[in-house]
Amino acid sequence: MTEAFHRFEGDYWTQSEWREMPDTARRVRRALGSEPIATSLHLLPSITLPPAPRSLPPGPRPGTSLLIDLADTQPIYGEALGLALATLDLEGGALWGFSLGEWLRLTPQTAQQRPSYQALTLEWELLELPGDSLSELATSAAHGLMAAHTLAVRLGVRVTREEPPAETARRAAELVLLKQRFARSVELRLLASGTPYPSRTVWRAAYGLGFGWGHLDLLHWPAAPQRGLFTLTSAGKPGYFLPERAAEGETIPGLILSFELPSCPMPLETFDAMALALAHFRETLGGRPTDSQGRELDMERLEAEREQVATATLQLEQAGIAPGSREALALF
Repeated sequence: MTEAFHRFEGDYWTQSEWREMPDTARRVRRALGSEPIATSLHLLPSITLPPAPRSLPPGPRPGTSLLIDLADTQPIYGEALGLALATLDLEGGALWGFSLGEWLRLTPQTAQQRPSYQALTLEWELLELPGDSLSELATSAAHGLMAAHTLAVRLGVRVTREEPPAETARRAAELVLLKQRFARSVELRLLASGTPYPSRTVWRAAYGLGFGWGHLDLLHWPAAPQRGLFTLTSAGKPGYFLPERAAEGETIPGLILSFELPSCPMPLETFDAMALALAHFRETLGGRPTDSQGRELDMERLEAEREQVATATLQLEQAGIAPGSREALALF
């Protein structure tokens, strides 16, 4: 093995280096070998990947924020708004103004860039509210509410939407718990018993299931560039797969199947497909299935892992956040 194949601490630093590498298909063929591969595509479900999440337009986020709306029957003039904001402490909040069909984040300086606004919304991100207890969070929310009413009085407009501080505190506490539950990697592992797995055998079993090699030098299922639902990594070091290493006879101590909950658009479907893939790898390669903590992965523990994914996904949706969306990624 030579370092011409790979630098362990910074592979493909530039786009030009990547362009100079051999053809990807030719490299993968080296890893798979010349023998036919048994097709096992029928063992995993046929899943249609949803479209990649679109970028969120600027504006307040109701699912993860405390929002207080201000409006009037007449336009709110930018010059008056700038003066009203100049000496007002928003208590860590942000001010959004709606003008000409779009939301703009405003400061005392930028507020005067538009002649007028149809509506204003003050926003406090729930995860950034100061306080650990419900009473402390409610106090922070009350301070924000006071700032909003002060701004309304200065502008001579009405507060058209507000939320009781106790309700804000409850939502903030729930969001903290949701983040702790949801912002994690879901892993299923297969550890070799005694003799390590030949890397080429792993590649062939994975390609038979519909995996593809690519982004970050990992094997992804399904084989869609940067859109796979879960990945296959090595339990050894390095954790990625290189075709040249497989061709040279590399062995690995185990496999890790995983996906990141915040970025996964289909958490339950992905978990089920990943569990089926783990069962196939075990049948093909042998070994001992475990969870991420190294505990034996029997049916009871597998069901418990799935239930955690289901609960976290439901709670995220109840907070108004779609799994795998830009908002979920930004939150976690």
